[in-house]
Amino acid sequence: MIPVTPDAVDHRRSYVTVDLGAIANNVRAMRRRLPPDCAFGAVVKADGYGHGAIPVARAALAGGASWLLVATVPEGLQLRHAGMGETPILVLGPVAADEAADLVGAGLTPTIDAASPLAAIAAAAQQHNRAPYPVHVKVDTGLSRFGIAVPEAVPFIQSLYANPALAVVGIATHFATADVVADPFLYAQEARFAALLAALHQAGIRPPLAHAANSGAALQGISCREMVRVGIALYGIPPAPDFPMPPDIRPALAVRSSVARVLDLAPGDTVGYGRTFTAGVHTRAALVPIGYADGLPRAASNRGHLVIGGARCPLIGNISMDQCVVALPDGLDVAVDDPVVIVGRQGNTEQTIAVLAQAAGTIAYEVAVRFGARMRREYTPVG
Repeated sequence: MIPVTPDAVDHRRSYVTVDLGAIANNVRAMRRRLPPDCAFGAVVKADGYGHGAIPVARAALAGGASWLLVATVPEGLQLRHAGMGETPILVLGPVAADEAADLVGAGLTPTIDAASPLAAIAAAAQQHNRAPYPVHVKVDTGLSRFGIAVPEAVPFIQSLYANPALAVVGIATHFATADVVADPFLYAQEARFAALLAALHQAGIRPPLAHAANSGAALQGISCREMVRVGIALYGIPPAPDFPMPPDIRPALAVRSSVARVLDLAPGDTVGYGRTFTAGVHTRAALVPIGYADGLPRAASNRGHLVIGGARCPLIGNISMDQCVVALPDGLDVAVDDPVVIVGRQGNTEQTIAVLAQAAGTIAYEVAVRFGARMRREYTPVG
């Protein structure tokens, strides 16, 4: 294992491991399902979905990714400063005018719509002698978030083609329900996007890169055009709990800890803040030094499980900022320092992020990005 911050001594027992070989494998596994000339955009925003943006980006490139995709200009600058100077980096989110100079100076590609600071980007491009500067246009086909409305898209893109400081090299949309297999709205959005591309073609316009498919759409083989944007599947996590995942895509993240104390609860004893759990019978329990400040969702209190000795041990009482308590099954011999799995496999028992997220009433994305905020991360190399 290679600590990402070897000088930082972590005296707590909880830590995150990331299998970079799994990241590279997942890129290769996804690419096998894509057209051979389809570019692969690896989404490493939000610190690589909590896995670590820089090591994940390197592993994704080693696996065959063509682009790195981030949400913000600072995320893109982080990758550039880490030595990824030649890799195309697309900023997926809106860009502010005061970020234009940094964006162009670092050679980051912005995603734009009609509200984007086009004048600032053009001025920065001319100042850095990089005009015409490449941009991707975002079209809103139904997510109702960021992007220009479909009826306004053709005249807007025509105006961009008339701007000598900008070059439209990509056009994109984003699906709202790609995590649902064969959802009708997914097909409706794809049809709107296809109709727009046809209208642009009729007007003599065709940006080189059209992209719409995220993980869910790419796994369904829907709208895999010149590029796909793979986020959650890059990390081996399903887009939704019931979404069928191919067997050659595997999780990269594991979260582990160890038992800090073994407790004996008498009938009537309560556990944690708010006393939300009361022992009805004599109960052996274990204290685990991981809490919601480390990413374990507080909403999983009295609902989720951790794995000790290959057994699923229910969380009892409210999860604290730094600690939690689980009940131990009868007959399970547990001692201080015994290993605990929060996410991952122990023996024949696996706890996935998706299962933990369901217990907390949220989605795997949210849980993934929270882990490791103060825990150390250890990385298994690509190979």
